[in-house]
Amino acid sequence: MRASILIVGHPFPDRVQFGADHCTTYDQAIEILEESPYPVVVAADRLPLLAQTKIKDSLEFLKRSRNANQDTQTILVSQDASP
Repeated sequence: MRASILIVGHPFPDRVQFGADHCTTYDQAIEILEESPYPVVVAADRLPLLAQTKIKDSLEFLKRSRNANQDTQTILVSQDASP
């Protein structure tokens, strides 16, 4: 059963609560989103160094996911967020 939230780049995937799907790279997320859209997509602003991705910018990824489905809510999570 598929969740309604896709989390991309979570530092601890085993801690993702039931009700959310996760993947570690933007490339994996693009493949998943091509199969079926998610109402909510959450992306980390930085992925682990071991994750080699074609899409390096999280904002580019979020734009691409919104273009795939205009109804998708996108959330960018940043460690360096400041007011």
